[in-house]
Amino acid sequence: MTYDPSSAPYQGAVEAAIHWLSSLHRKGWKNAYVDLYHNLVAEEDRGVLSRLDDETMECMSINMNEWLLAEGDIHARGGMRRINDYVLSPAGLHLNAAQRDWLQQLGQRPLRLYDVTNVVPGQHMTLCDALDKEAEPVTVQERSGTQNMKPGALLGCRVLRV
Repeated sequence: MTYDPSSAPYQGAVEAAIHWLSSLHRKGWKNAYVDLYHNLVAEEDRGVLSRLDDETMECMSINMNEWLLAEGDIHARGGMRRINDYVLSPAGLHLNAAQRDWLQQLGQRPLRLYDVTNVVPGQHMTLCDALDKEAEPVTVQERSGTQNMKPGALLGCRVLRV
């Protein structure tokens, strides 16, 4: 039996959180996004970004949104709050258990740098921590991310449990 992530119970958690934040905390979410953008992209490089293709810009936006959900802060309800904690708080977004778990993992698991050592396209890849050479290799089941991945690549990602 093949695992289909599009039917996973956690599906939609990130999108729901972003929609909730951008709807109910529009100004705070926009400011958090703009602040992250300005911290990541030097002023002299911002013109180059405007010339990137739509697919690259979408990837950048997805990664920025997920980073904000994992590690960012937002000004909401009169003060600064860690976005992940706020979304998962009693005053936050209503989610099913799998979606809550997914967002909790997003906030708890670090963004790491990995060497890709083995790839089976459409199925899985093996990752070795690029900075902690003592860490055990991790096999990650991933369909779309393995399509064009090659051994020897360097990959920055969070590894979440499904």
